[in-house]
Amino acid sequence: MLSLRSEVHPLFAGKGSKIQRLMYGASTPCSHDERRKFPMELSHTRGIAPAPSNHLVQITRQHPLLCYFLIAFGLTWAYERLVFEVPITVGSISSKEGKHMLFAGKGSKNRKSRDAERSIPGVIRRTMSRWLLMAAGASLVLSALFPSRVAAAPWSLAQSLNQLLMVSGQFSDLAASAPYATQGVGGFVFFNSPSECSGPVIQAGIAALKADATAAGQVVPWMSTDEEGGTVQRLACVIGSLPSARQMAAEWTTSQVQANVAAQGTAMRSLGITMDLAPVMDTSPATWPYNDESDRSFSDNYSTVTANGLAFANGLQSAGIVPVVKHFPGLGHAVGNTDQGPATDPPLATLQGDDLLPFGQAINAGLPVVMVGHPSVPGLTGMVPASLSPATYQYLRTTLHFGAVAMTDSLAAGAIADFGYSQPAAAVAAIEAGADMAMIDVTQWQATLSALESAVNSGTLSLARVNASVLRILKA
Repeated sequence: MLSLRSEVHPLFAGKGSKIQRLMYGASTPCSHDERRKFPMELSHTRGIAPAPSNHLVQITRQHPLLCYFLIAFGLTWAYERLVFEVPITVGSISSKEGKHMLFAGKGSKNRKSRDAERSIPGVIRRTMSRWLLMAAGASLVLSALFPSRVAAAPWSLAQSLNQLLMVSGQFSDLAASAPYATQGVGGFVFFNSPSECSGPVIQAGIAALKADATAAGQVVPWMSTDEEGGTVQRLACVIGSLPSARQMAAEWTTSQVQANVAAQGTAMRSLGITMDLAPVMDTSPATWPYNDESDRSFSDNYSTVTANGLAFANGLQSAGIVPVVKHFPGLGHAVGNTDQGPATDPPLATLQGDDLLPFGQAINAGLPVVMVGHPSVPGLTGMVPASLSPATYQYLRTTLHFGAVAMTDSLAAGAIADFGYSQPAAAVAAIEAGADMAMIDVTQWQATLSALESAVNSGTLSLARVNASVLRILKA
């Protein structure tokens, strides 16, 4: 790019993930921080459906283990009464004379009960009763410690599709992004330096957007920006500057890179930023004339790029910031500037021995988000921009085994327009191809959402495809 969450969503049922832990009441959120708490965790005071007015229904939903016990105990009691016609054992006493069971009745009824108790069915009933009493205690304790969240309404199609969109915003006018936060977009990317270099102003503006999202019952969106260092850092006047990637690699050890980026990430996090569209893991010569890669990339040596890029990403993650590895499959040797028009990478076979290696290592390290750029790649995408090509995402998923979030670079880029696509059409094409999230200009939000809805309704974009992306986004 120009350097520039209700009832659980149906797709999450049965998933063994952090999301499932929220569904069943554990306190660990499904992401690095509170920014993307799963809707099930949110209370009705934050816009999620209120608890049912029927207290019995509310207790049933909040304490399912207790309800399971009561049902099981009731069935056992009915079995005892209707089949054996003897009372349920509630305890026992040991004495020198032998074991005497405590029953509700007396006299001959007690003698009959003792005879029944000594029989095999009686032993079975007594054992079952004791196990049920133990289960009751465990159920009560677990229900008290881990009450399930009250469910709300299922997600609408619009909610799911909005999660796939990252829209632009301006640090100079954060309040203008409020309508899109209430609609449930998956993320914001903020451009331009703040008109007021004031941390409290930015902090308040981002906090207000998060509050708007939660008040509307939406998942809190990613709050992102570009803080690469050098010429690409939006918040330098607020949190200070970092050297360019090229300078970091030349002058710092990887430990210094990680430590300095961690400090920068902590400052970003204090403002409410939760994602950084960095590091650049392109491999590029220092004299390369396109895309500012001579400054933005760490080196023309893939090992140097890998080591410093991972150090950068680790620094961000240690501060609670989600790193975004870019620009897959590499812009470091692309001829042309994708922001301004078409650009072509070297053939796939060449990239595999150089440019793709840092991305493979980042994926192996478990980094959660990869940004896909717009160059065409001979031998992979043909003349199609990588961000719109199914072959790109197939390579990511099957060859590099990437299972997390793939987002596009800005679809406002010249390379997309030159290929004949509007932003809404490009967003549909990218998601159909395999992208999880499309980055668009905020002015194109409504048109893009409508285009995605039409694609789903017509069957060209499957709901299963949408659901898979939503799941990856919420888990990132």
